[in-house]
Amino acid sequence: VLEPRLEERPSQDSQPSSIPLMTQLHYFPVVFVLLACSAVGFFIATYAQDWLRYFTFQDFNNRYYIPLEESLAAGEYWRLITPTFLHFGAMHFLFNAVLLWWFGQRLETRMGHSEFIVFFLVTALAANLGQYWWSGSANFGGISGVIYAFVGLVFVMKFASPWVVSDIQMSLLWFMLGWLVLCMTGIVDMFMAGGGVANAAHLAGLLA
Repeated sequence: VLEPRLEERPSQDSQPSSIPLMTQLHYFPVVFVLLACSAVGFFIATYAQDWLRYFTFQDFNNRYYIPLEESLAAGEYWRLITPTFLHFGAMHFLFNAVLLWWFGQRLETRMGHSEFIVFFLVTALAANLGQYWWSGSANFGGISGVIYAFVGLVFVMKFASPWVVSDIQMSLLWFMLGWLVLCMTGIVDMFMAGGGVANAAHLAGLLA
């Protein structure tokens, strides 16, 4: 007699990259949604800039930025989150996508979908507010503030329950912190055309 084989949830120690893609989609749906939204944000920022103003933290026209208070009073609360998905350039998108994929799958399977969504929303809000308070009226975007929130969370988990995140190496976390410090010196901005690194978003996400 053959008994039906029950589908098993990937263990915390299994490597997400070794799991079939459709299985990953089933177990890590939030990560896939965030990746898809980031891809759409990259497309808008690069190829459909007429739509850009609807997703930036502040609305704008040809002459000036519209005060955030006016947009929120009109019910445009999505602006507090949507800059997270805007990516200005292919390297910006690809770099963040790889880190989102790597950290996101490992954390979503440990936290659960609902808690992971709440974590994303809270830290995205913190990162965007931090960058806005620091830079004022300026277009900014990217999910790297949330990625630094992932780094901060893993640091806490490493000290509280190191066995839970045993597959995430400390060397990667220290590299991410080193990159944050390097970017804050302004050196990286010298090699970027038409913009700079949103350091306040990174730091706010890390602290959040």
